[in-house]
Amino acid sequence: MIATLPRSERRNIRVLHVVGTLRAGGAETLVRELLPRFVRRGLDAAGGSGYEPRLSVDERAALTYPVFEGAKSGHFDVGFASRTIAAIRRFAPDIVHTHTVTGKYWGRACALASGVDVIVHTEHNPQQELPLWERPLARILAPRTKVFITFSARNADHIARREAVPRLAVIPNGIEIAPAPTATERQSARERLGAANDDVVIIGVVANLAPQKNQRLAIEAFARLAQRTRARLD
Repeated sequence: MIATLPRSERRNIRVLHVVGTLRAGGAETLVRELLPRFVRRGLDAAGGSGYEPRLSVDERAALTYPVFEGAKSGHFDVGFASRTIAAIRRFAPDIVHTHTVTGKYWGRACALASGVDVIVHTEHNPQQELPLWERPLARILAPRTKVFITFSARNADHIARREAVPRLAVIPNGIEIAPAPTATERQSARERLGAANDDVVIIGVVANLAPQKNQRLAIEAFARLAQRTRARLD
């Protein structure tokens, strides 16, 4: 439940992050891990999930921030827009920060319709050209977006070439690093992978099978490495 609080009565900036769902790929993980940090720093933060958030019962119970669900049923679910606008108006954010295609177009459009003053978009997609259906939407929404954020200079170059953005900032992506495994944990993991001997190098690639992830490059690099050492790609 997202409570309504007039801006004049607030003590902190209120930020709403809009994403397709809260559990899927890197963008969703970023939002899911970022929001608790906002809360710990005293900000009023909430998450907007266009589709079902895909969180377990325990994960929902552990949330320290509110989440609204747009319950989007498909690409042309018109009712999703009215539900999202209503949720944004109830939360009355100072900033709407969008992610993924759902946030980039539905999220920004609904934020504009809700009268939000500051809209920020983080671009996670490194594609060099926009699909034809996105181009007119990008031309309409880009001038009304305060800043675009991406994670690398290369990706920023792609964005600058494919669409006119008012301002582009590069903020390197950060992930939460788990403690290093103990020797026992490491050996147990290698045994589960069928490589108990330390002379076998195991290389793991974690990514969706999508062109943007360039899995082909990983396979080509591994092929060269395998010529020099005992290695296995998982």
